[in-house]
Amino acid sequence: MTEETNKENNTRPVELDHTPRRLIIYNVLKHMRPKELDKEINNWIAAIAPDDKKIVVTKTKKPHGKTWALLTLESESMVETFVKGVNGGTLTNSRGGVLHAKKASDAGDDRDDGRKRKADGREGKRAKKRREVEEDDGTVVGKPLSDDEVRDKTTPYWGMDYEEQLEKKWKDLVKACAMKTVKELQAIFRQRALEYKRNPRYVTKVSPYPYLSKKPAINISPIIPSPTVNTYRNKIEFTFGYHHSCPDPSSPENIVKTPCAGFLAGGWRSGVSHPHPCSHIPNTACGIADVLGAFLKDCPLSVYDCKSHTGVWRTVTVRVSHRRKECMVIMNYEKQLEKKQQHMNLCVGKIIKQLEAIFRDRAEEYKKANVFPYHYLSKKSPINIAPIIPSPAVNTYCNKSVFHFGYHHSGPDPSSSETMIKTPAVGLIIGGRSGVAHPHSCSHMPSIACGIADVIGEFLKDCPLSVYDCKSHTGVWRTVTVRVSHRRKECMVIICHAPPGGGAGETNGKGGKKMAKVWKTEKKRLVKMLTGKAIPCPERTFPCVKRSVRDEWQGWEENGEGVEGGEEEVGEDVDGEGDSMSKRTYPRVKRSGGTSNIIAASPDTSTETEDADEMVPITSIFFQEFDGLSLPSPSHPVQHAFGKEYLEEQLGECMFRISPGAFFQVNTTGAEVLYDAVVEKLREVAPENPKDTLLFDVCCGTGTIGLHCMKKGVVGRVVGVDIAEPAIRDAIVNAKENGYKTSPDNDDDDGGTDETHPTRYIASRAELVLQSELSKTASTTPIAAVVDPARDGLHADVIKSIRAHNSITRLVYVSCNPGGTLPRDAALLMAPTTKKYTGLPFKVTCAQPMDMFPSTNHVEMIMVFDRMSEEEYKKSIEGQDVKKPAQTKVNEDEKMTDN
Repeated sequence: MTEETNKENNTRPVELDHTPRRLIIYNVLKHMRPKELDKEINNWIAAIAPDDKKIVVTKTKKPHGKTWALLTLESESMVETFVKGVNGGTLTNSRGGVLHAKKASDAGDDRDDGRKRKADGREGKRAKKRREVEEDDGTVVGKPLSDDEVRDKTTPYWGMDYEEQLEKKWKDLVKACAMKTVKELQAIFRQRALEYKRNPRYVTKVSPYPYLSKKPAINISPIIPSPTVNTYRNKIEFTFGYHHSCPDPSSPENIVKTPCAGFLAGGWRSGVSHPHPCSHIPNTACGIADVLGAFLKDCPLSVYDCKSHTGVWRTVTVRVSHRRKECMVIMNYEKQLEKKQQHMNLCVGKIIKQLEAIFRDRAEEYKKANVFPYHYLSKKSPINIAPIIPSPAVNTYCNKSVFHFGYHHSGPDPSSSETMIKTPAVGLIIGGRSGVAHPHSCSHMPSIACGIADVIGEFLKDCPLSVYDCKSHTGVWRTVTVRVSHRRKECMVIICHAPPGGGAGETNGKGGKKMAKVWKTEKKRLVKMLTGKAIPCPERTFPCVKRSVRDEWQGWEENGEGVEGGEEEVGEDVDGEGDSMSKRTYPRVKRSGGTSNIIAASPDTSTETEDADEMVPITSIFFQEFDGLSLPSPSHPVQHAFGKEYLEEQLGECMFRISPGAFFQVNTTGAEVLYDAVVEKLREVAPENPKDTLLFDVCCGTGTIGLHCMKKGVVGRVVGVDIAEPAIRDAIVNAKENGYKTSPDNDDDDGGTDETHPTRYIASRAELVLQSELSKTASTTPIAAVVDPARDGLHADVIKSIRAHNSITRLVYVSCNPGGTLPRDAALLMAPTTKKYTGLPFKVTCAQPMDMFPSTNHVEMIMVFDRMSEEEYKKSIEGQDVKKPAQTKVNEDEKMTDN
């Protein structure tokens, strides 16, 4: 038997088929242990063939509770002898029942385990699984569902007339609701009767209600019919996945998988089914599903896979108001916020666990000092989290984009190396080996960045210098960074490259000099292409992520009277020119007294663009030479090639100068909301005289937070500290540009008092600056600190320094890594006083998440720490231990409300 024949007949290869060596013994005992079965088999073999070498059993199978056993013998020749010996009528089980045997090949459907073969045309679960297609990677793919199968899953009564549907639903309500309610009530009375019978002295006898004996006990009125029976849903939820289709019905194993949005009617194995056959889905929703399917064909981001927990696109919700002619498309943003809120709850839980671990690890030390875990740790929610603040902009909000030079893979089948076409391009590295993907389909990327990527891609087609290869460490072009200010109409481009002459795998000597000349020529050509004319606006296809989308519909049309039964085809006009948006075929639901009309809507599908997302001119170009293996640091030197030497951006009421390597929040409008939240927390330090407050801006960068707080009038003086000298230079310039003189310790400044010089920026370690600055400050001055560290969090020395100075009454921690370094730092700030961490500890009084990065899993967290007073600290660490019995917990919670 050939392999093709085996596949057609769904049979195993000959060398793997053990059926000829198998036999089934019937009338064995239902309950037998494996050892008991082996003992019985040895007795049977001894009775059939005295020489036990003639019959050898290699495998046995006895399902629990069944009266048969499956035996596999060593060779096919032994089967006939064993069957004849058992069927002789002399072998019985331990209870006297006569045994009989059959060959497994002749048994057919005689086994009573429910696994039916295909002999009678029926097909069990095992056979159905064998019939499913198995892909190369081992995943099983079910056959595509027909339109009727999709209707059976989503609208099971689609084949009935509407009157029949109402009648069946009424009968189901009588059984599932009325009769079930009566049975539940009767069971309660029976239980009461048993309790009275057992203990009549203490249980009152209660007789069942008289109406329970009536038939029916509960009357259900006729069902009120729905005014509309087709396309009535105003909310539809689709799942992103792969639609399974079979172009050749004669070869069902050749299944084509296409990304789309639809229903999971047959589970993940059968893929996503189109919603068009379902009569209850409105035409607008089907048209949106078609548009999303067309978008997914060219999207480099994959759909979500529930097994591997990978991919991006998960669900889409469509809400329609036919009367108001409005449509809302929810592309996950509300669900993004919900998921991020859950993630923040886990992050705060990590802080509590870190703090509890500190108490456990130092139990002996704290016990000697009579220090107990904080009372509030026994609360169910020791730290309350405020609702997450959504981002003002959810599309094209990214003001900094980093692209990689590489090769874009395209062709009829990009997964096949034979037909794949590799073109040098600039974009995002999504799948590693999958090459560079164009950024156009990513909703958070601005159009100017995509247009620059297109221009550089055209430049690379004729460029003799190759793109960088990280494996061989050869090539020239590495990365390109695009920084945009839509408010100031400015754009900065930073191109990172390997040394063109003799570096990064290029030849030395004369070849290196030649490449250096080529580099100068290509460098000038690239600058000219970027600045010679306006960057063209690229064509982009991505679904806008919005909280609400209003489509201005052109009107409503009635298609005349419906068809009595059968199927009706409905199309929607997209732009008024007769093009069909969504062709649908579904059976009409008949109802007595005529048919209901189908209303078709024609939505205007013109894409809505962000006001801020416009093409701006390139105002500065930098080149950055780097020969390392990874990426250059932010302070790595750059060479100015064109235009201004910095980028200007407006944030709130302040203007900021941004150098090529300076840090700035990637979401400008989101940063305003973030900093406003910080302002409100600092305003509480001295609400009556806020200008008396001194603010330490630790990890200040270019001074954005401190200057924003100065403009809002919540602090009177700012001392910024950062270890990066270029960032401090930008901060000094930004302070001057916004009308604030800096301290005389800064270069190029006149002397003056704190009133005339309210800002000071120092390039140093924070722990060194805090001591010297606090010694100059009056003891009555309210002092606060704000920290906005990188993802690595705060250094331990900075935490020690903040802890040691009790004059810092409030600390506002802005964390971009709330699930990583924030729990570690927060636990150290809140831990009890030790020799290493002196000073009174902090406590968390507010945890405010902020979504700065829509469509990604990143969240910013604003966590406010207030210093404990001496009395409050003593009250928190003494008294009841958290490991006390549960009955005292209520009293503990009442005490903790005062803390």
